[in-house]
Amino acid sequence: MTHDLPPRVRDLVRGGHHSYIDEWQRRDDGWWAHLWWIEDNPKSGWSKHKDPFLQCDAWRPAAMVQRIDGEIYRKVRRTRLDSSTGTPVPINPLDT
Repeated sequence: MTHDLPPRVRDLVRGGHHSYIDEWQRRDDGWWAHLWWIEDNPKSGWSKHKDPFLQCDAWRPAAMVQRIDGEIYRKVRRTRLDSSTGTPVPINPLDT
């Protein structure tokens, strides 16, 4: 079974813990990374009705993200945030 998970990065805001990078986005103030990760759900307890894990996500400035050796980043989606509409627009990575 093949899992198509995005590449991992070190999230310096979370103390260097690994996160998955879903997207790079160019904004007026520079590049940002959309990251996601899984955490234990402290509210699940032993209940079979609550998910024991939480999927979390956040946007980080590029300076707060570090590559991990061996990960392949070329397929990470790149967008530009249209400042007039707030809408992400796909971009060609060769144009950046």
